[in-house]
Amino acid sequence: MKTISEELKQIIELELKLGNLIERIDEPAGSQCPKAIIFKNKLHLDKIRRLKLSADIKFWENHDAHYPLECGFNSTSTKETIVGPLTLPTA
Repeated sequence: MKTISEELKQIIELELKLGNLIERIDEPAGSQCPKAIIFKNKLHLDKIRRLKLSADIKFWENHDAHYPLECGFNSTSTKETIVGPLTLPTA
């Protein structure tokens, strides 16, 4: 993947290795995000959190039902993001 931050590349490579599929790449992905890599299946959050990522990489979640319920990681310096479906806790 060219022009994506090295740390986000680590997440992409891990997800692909674990069998997740890239559903699409949005470029740009809104006025504040130059690129979003959207995965088909939920992200392997426990395994991603074991990677040695810098403080530049932040986790986020969207719970606003007006938009897809998603979560992911973004680079605060490049504004690029990795996205997967949000896994909500079951009752």
